[in-house]
Amino acid sequence: MPEIAPPYEILEIPAGEKRVLHVVRYEEGTMVIHPTYPGAPDEKRVEGIRIHVKPEDKGYLPYYWDITPAHLVQGLKPILPTLQGTDRTLTIQAFLTRPGDPASKRFRLEY
Repeated sequence: MPEIAPPYEILEIPAGEKRVLHVVRYEEGTMVIHPTYPGAPDEKRVEGIRIHVKPEDKGYLPYYWDITPAHLVQGLKPILPTLQGTDRTLTIQAFLTRPGDPASKRFRLEY
């Protein structure tokens, strides 16, 4: 699997909030992240997806978001090919399933 080149723009969605995106194109690959939760390794290689979006979806450069939560990455894989380059939107909503440090979040996808 190819590596997704930095700089990374990790998409963080607080629990209870959502983001609406137009998928211009996307890339799948690996990324090196630096987790911050207690006891986390200094760095970790994970599978990720970079979603390139319309400028109005983000408002500043670069016009992409990097997604790393494993459950969300797996949920997006079958959906992204059908959305890429269309005017359809992808809505990602986050839900807190377990509070704590680290907390556990899951996501709902609508398109």
